[in-house]
Amino acid sequence: EFPPRYQQKIRQVFAKAASFDLDFPSEDRAFKPTDYGADPTGTIDCVGALRRTIEAMVESSSGSRDLGGAILDLAGGKYLISEGLHIPPGYDNLEIRDGTLLAANSFPREGTVLTIGDVHGVKGTANKNINVYDPKELKGKR
Repeated sequence: EFPPRYQQKIRQVFAKAASFDLDFPSEDRAFKPTDYGADPTGTIDCVGALRRTIEAMVESSSGSRDLGGAILDLAGGKYLISEGLHIPPGYDNLEIRDGTLLAANSFPREGTVLTIGDVHGVKGTANKNINVYDPKELKGKR
C-alpha cells in the first residue's frame, strides 16, 4: 500500500491515462496493391499498380504529412517490379508489411527496389516513424 500522499497522485495519473484516446491503425488504413491491379503471384510486372497504391496512400492524408498509421499491406504476395518504387519525402507514420518485392530481370543493375524520402538528404524532408513489419524478401532475380 502506498502512503496517502502518493495515493491521490497515483489516482490522478491513472485517470489521465484512462482519458487518452489510443488511436491504433485499423484495416481501413491498409492499402493493398491488389486493389490497384497488382498481381500477387510474382509473374506480371506490378510497378504501375504499386505506384498507384503508394500514391493513394499519400493522397489519403488530405494535405497532412502525417499518414496516420497508413499501411502498405503486401498481404503475403510476391510483386514483380521492373523499376524502383519511391515513397515521397516528408511523409510520416506509415507501415510496410508482409510481402515480397521482386526485381525483374530487366530491373536496372544499379537500381534500388524501394527508396523512402529524399535520397539526397535535403534538410527538412526526412520521413519519420516508418516501420517495416514481417518483410518476406526484398531481392533481385539475377
